[in-house]
Amino acid sequence: MIVTSATGAAISAHLDQRAGVAVLVVSFMSLSLGLAMCSIILAIYFWRLMKCKLPAREAIISCFVPVGPPGMGAYAIQNLAIGLAAHISKYNFTLERAPHPPVSAQTIGAIAEGIHWLGVIFSFSFLAIGTFFLVEAFASLWAKSPRSFNIGFWAFVFPCGVYANAVCVLGSDIRNEGLKGFGAACVVGTVLIWLACALTTFYKGVWRGKLFFAPGLQGWLEQEQLDERRKALSGKDTNAIPLQSMHSERSGHALGSNEANEYDGNLVHISSSTDGTYAFSRRALGDGQQEV
Repeated sequence: MIVTSATGAAISAHLDQRAGVAVLVVSFMSLSLGLAMCSIILAIYFWRLMKCKLPAREAIISCFVPVGPPGMGAYAIQNLAIGLAAHISKYNFTLERAPHPPVSAQTIGAIAEGIHWLGVIFSFSFLAIGTFFLVEAFASLWAKSPRSFNIGFWAFVFPCGVYANAVCVLGSDIRNEGLKGFGAACVVGTVLIWLACALTTFYKGVWRGKLFFAPGLQGWLEQEQLDERRKALSGKDTNAIPLQSMHSERSGHALGSNEANEYDGNLVHISSSTDGTYAFSRRALGDGQQEV
């Protein structure tokens, strides 16, 4: 939705009055809804960082993903403000329902300039949030760097790209040389990251013919294997088999056969961890012997 709103801001200047107003209205509504949903998701993500620590080493690049929504939002809101200001100036657009005297061209120009400045202010606000997550992502990467290249490295490109776009537009709009230089550095860095990901992808995926390790796929594959194994052991529907603990948290002693799942004379225990992986263990019953 945020990307769509930025696209609408880019094409609204090339449309007539009626189509331009429709595109601007839809773009502003898409931006509002997209930023609202992203704000909720980013709050949950930040809670997850505090509750469960950093992601796994292979998935640490995902820390750059939260840079995308505020960065793209900063780029979109400023372009939408520019498009709306240009529309007001070009078509002398004013509100009709409020009783007011005829509006002069100078007043219309002042209204358009004010809307443009509001876009700059909101863009700075979103860019500040994106900068916070960018610093957090680089700090996470410094604390837990991945051991090898995987497909998740492509999470670098889009967030850094839209962040660079927002900085470049702001620097050009307010004629600030510092922002222009920082935006140019972000653009060069994004291009270098894209080239590194593209070349490494071609080398490992096409030239050497090796499959990538997808960090988010490991837990799903293990879950499918566990479901098949439980079905083979029980001969029943896997959805009807509950996951229960093998040891009692209260007393610390081993559970009896009535407190765990019993398949073919064995107690089966399946546990999950915070990184999405699963552990499968089995204990033999009978004669007081316990084998795990």
